[in-house]
This record gives sequence, C-alpha cells and structure tokens, in this order.
Amino acid sequence: CSSDLLRILHPILAVALGAYVAGVATYVVALSKAGAAAKKLGIGLLTITVAQLCLGAVNLFLMAPVPVQIAHLLLADLLWITFVLLSTELLSPSRA
Repeated sequence: CSSDLLRILHPILAVALGAYVAGVATYVVALSKAGAAAKKLGIGLLTITVAQLCLGAVNLFLMAPVPVQIAHLLLADLLWITFVLLSTELLSPSRA
C-alpha cells in the first residue's frame, strides 16, 4: 500500500521540487551580485535538474531497469552535491 502511494507521490514531488530548484538556479544565474563560480554552479544545477527529471521519466516509462535506476541515483547525488556547493558559495562570508 505505501509503495503504491510512493509510486504516485514521488513523480509529483519530483516535478514540483525540480521546478523550484530550476527556479532557484535560474535566479542565481540572473543575479548580478553572484560571482562567476556561483553562476557556473547555478547552470550546473539547472542542467542536472533537467537531466534528472528526464531520466526519471525514462525510468518510469521503461518500468525501472536497473541501469537506469543507478544513473537516476547518480544524478540525485550530483544534484545534491551541486546544491550544497552552490549554497556554500552563496553563503560564504567572503560574499557578504
């Protein structure tokens, strides 16, 4: 029962949060005060987010083959790492 609910909620939450992360990344790239490193990380975050959403759709339509699941998990890790690096860059004391 809970796995059925998760199969429904995961894609819905992924698209909603993906849109939010893409919006944040776009804002950072457009922000005039953001440094070059932050802008590059913002572009990377946007790229990884779009790739993750596309790979998630492929994963869903192909009924989750293991290689696609592994790639999906790899992109999730890369997305998180990029998000943390971007946050660190934007919140570092040298930017204040």
